[in-house]
Amino acid sequence: MKHQFLSIISLAVATMMLPVVQARAQQYTKKDSVKVVALLDEARQQPADTNWMLYFARQLTDIPYVAKTLEVNSEEQLIVNLR
Repeated sequence: MKHQFLSIISLAVATMMLPVVQARAQQYTKKDSVKVVALLDEARQQPADTNWMLYFARQLTDIPYVAKTLEVNSEEQLIVNLR
């Protein structure tokens, strides 16, 4: 169940990134991609009853807020800053 959930999350993230990549030449770096894969790998090691929303929120806690990142595109898109 946990692995299925993580697989679905991985697929959703990859699917959501396709329009972003197509809309601009590059909106993420290889370093960003490696970080996402590392976060998902670490998540696989967590107990099955883990609250995934809290788990990932805590993993991203130290990333500083950057203003105006949501106003970059004309269409609304999910933007996750990993830097």
